[in-house]
Amino acid sequence: MRGALALGAALALAVVACAGGGTARDQGSSTTAAAATTTSSPEAGPTLVWTPCGEAECAVLRVPRDYGDPAQGSFELAVARRPAERPDLRVGVLVYRAGGPGLGGTAGLVTGGDRFSVDLRARFDVVSWDPRGVSAGSEIDCVDDPDHFRGLDPTPETPEEVTALEQRARSFIAGCTERSGDLLPYVGTVASARDLDLLRAALGEEQISYLGVG
Repeated sequence: MRGALALGAALALAVVACAGGGTARDQGSSTTAAAATTTSSPEAGPTLVWTPCGEAECAVLRVPRDYGDPAQGSFELAVARRPAERPDLRVGVLVYRAGGPGLGGTAGLVTGGDRFSVDLRARFDVVSWDPRGVSAGSEIDCVDDPDHFRGLDPTPETPEEVTALEQRARSFIAGCTERSGDLLPYVGTVASARDLDLLRAALGEEQISYLGVG
């Protein structure tokens, strides 16, 4: 439900902005002990403590709520990893973004789905995460009805269609502000991109490969 609603939020913000009604703010060492593995950047930075979970390993990445003001606290983002099945052939890390906005990526790795080819699983550590706005403690909630935008033309061609879509978008934004207004300034593309770079550092990698699904 939250995935569909977050997608609606993105549409809502785009519609209102285009209509002139408002704007939105942008927002390798390892040690093993008792079934837990720790990875971290060679320089001082975030650390991931991996523990078994389903078909994967899970950890928590702590990221600043506001990169410009660390005093605002932090979010804890869920991360999952399936190590390369052929370590002798390992190329590196592939970070997978499940889509959205509003969708988490860890569940697909934990349940062991076969969305990746045999060759890819052999050669890459496949990693995914639940972004800010989705991970527990940072969820954005806007409306109860997951079909809030159903029945509306997403590419309006008449004044009536534009008005209907804009009105629904404004009501959606009002719900987001009422229910999650304290979180909205800290959830956006720029912040999420910086989270991804922190994840790279926490994995102890200078570079990663990235696969995003819309």
